[in-house]
Amino acid sequence: MNGDKSVLKVPVVLRGYDRVETNALLSAAATALASEDADLRRSTARALDTARIRVVLRGFDRVVVDGELRRLSARLTGGAAPQG
Repeated sequence: MNGDKSVLKVPVVLRGYDRVETNALLSAAATALASEDADLRRSTARALDTARIRVVLRGFDRVVVDGELRRLSARLTGGAAPQG
């Protein structure tokens, strides 16, 4: 174990998203969700929508992370998460 603290339980796969980058995005989303600052929520949702996370060996499952980022973005903007 490399000591990273996952914000979300995501399976580690052979080639997946960088765990540090992913956890940073998920932490930012958690902070924004706890805030009533509309600008912070909007900018964080935009960051989630446009994130380009590096693919590395032994990273987080990309399908799971992509779904969670869509869900969090929708929560931040008050919309429904897109299906897919």
